[in-house]
Amino acid sequence: MDILYLGKWARHHLGAWLFALPWNPLIRLRSVPIEALRCQELPFSEQLGFSGKPIHYFPPYGFYAMALTDPQKARSAFAEWLRMCLIDLEAWKIPQREGGWQNGSLVRTVYAVHREHGRVITSLEQAEPAWIDEAIARRVAYYFELFDSIRENGFKKNQYPPIYCRARRDLFYLDNGHHRVSVLAVLDYSTVVVRVL
Repeated sequence: MDILYLGKWARHHLGAWLFALPWNPLIRLRSVPIEALRCQELPFSEQLGFSGKPIHYFPPYGFYAMALTDPQKARSAFAEWLRMCLIDLEAWKIPQREGGWQNGSLVRTVYAVHREHGRVITSLEQAEPAWIDEAIARRVAYYFELFDSIRENGFKKNQYPPIYCRARRDLFYLDNGHHRVSVLAVLDYSTVVVRVL
């Protein structure tokens, strides 16, 4: 596990606790305009066409926008995109520090689905296509549950892991939270509280 990944792991798992502290000298909380946020600048993000760009370039943004008028079509399109990235572009082989999905939530879900079916795999090359589809369906359901929850109940920052970003001039580059920021943008939120590193 390299230092960068360990840092993201620690921020994710310790973040909720740190977020509750009334004062933290290491991290600045800031409410920033969503229009000032930019997607992560990493090689795989560049390959997908959203590296360093406004959040509406992040492909799931389009699926969340589509869900406002045609939820079923949005879910189907999201699943197709996840499958294309995971399998065709082999995102599962690309380290997270490069913007890939290696050991990410979808890959872990694929492994979990296989374990539930009584089969342990160590590579997606060993995976059953139907079980990959089952894992993708679970992740799509998770993201649309997030979308529906924010749409129906509002965004409660303490209910979710913190969103981290890095400031550069007047822009803020996301380290995580692309899906939440996409949902907020689609639902016409104008600002979001982030942790500036």
